[in-house]
Amino acid sequence: SIPFCHIWGGNRNALLHCAFTLEKVGTSPDPNATFECVLECRQEDCQGARQLLTFKLVPNDCKVSESRFTQEKPILDEISGQCSWISPYLSLRLCTLLDPISSQGNDWRQLAQRLGMESLVPYFGTLPHPTEMILTLWEAANAERLPTSLSDLRAAFYAMQRPDCAALLSESPNRTAVR
Repeated sequence: SIPFCHIWGGNRNALLHCAFTLEKVGTSPDPNATFECVLECRQEDCQGARQLLTFKLVPNDCKVSESRFTQEKPILDEISGQCSWISPYLSLRLCTLLDPISSQGNDWRQLAQRLGMESLVPYFGTLPHPTEMILTLWEAANAERLPTSLSDLRAAFYAMQRPDCAALLSESPNRTAVR
């Protein structure tokens, strides 16, 4: 059972995560034996609504690279070679720069405005780290168009007169894209 607050906490660093390790403990007489797993997800008080996730692994037919899930390395787009996400490290550094209210107005409020989230500014103001939530929402909305969207974010920082934030995005991919 997973408490509701762990799922909808709004803090990207405290998001729920689970890891499972499967280990073969016996030998099968069939070297081509498959592995099947069904994961059921539902709410306690809503027995009728459930999601079933079915996994079927066939030996020597796995299309997913294990290194994407098991190594603490940057996740790069194989086509463009660009980073796919803003790392927690980069997010923390941007929060340090943008969360404090600035007398010039070039803080998280202007970032929200420049990224088209001005209607959410009152909500962001209730959060301990509004920049983090803005970046999380922006990232989700723009995941399909990276790296172009990273250039757009960098341009938004320059337009806000925040070359310090733009420079963070220009650092090496190894520092900015660990997920």
